[in-house]
Amino acid sequence: MSVNQRLILKSSCSGPLCDIIIKYDWLLFKLKVSSTTDWMIVPNIEDRILTDINNPNLVIPGDKQLLEENTKYKIRVVVTLTTGFTYAEEITFITNSPPRILDGRGGCFVTPTEGLVLTTEFEISCSGWSDEELPLHYEFR
Repeated sequence: MSVNQRLILKSSCSGPLCDIIIKYDWLLFKLKVSSTTDWMIVPNIEDRILTDINNPNLVIPGDKQLLEENTKYKIRVVVTLTTGFTYAEEITFITNSPPRILDGRGGCFVTPTEGLVLTTEFEISCSGWSDEELPLHYEFR
């Protein structure tokens, strides 16, 4: 999961109980540093998501406002029925960290550094990057 990309979670329901859903509650938990079992709730997510907290879907913007890189998260949705019965479902994921340059001599380079659109042929070269998740894919704009 990249913190730079929008995350969309959609809840779905089938059957007669779907007609008596009255409420959705989305909760975001973050695994505490140097722990494998202790989760802490991320406060005020309703101020930083793109949907209402009582929506069957959850949209988290991809702009690092809510999620941190290289962190384990758990998202839980709690569905409440008119009968008072609640049902919860959750998903756990780890956010990715960006590739990094190990020896300090890498990077991406463009030759020539200036030119004209559609007439200058540019060469882009990248080297020295490292990441746990391979292969690396490059994108330029």
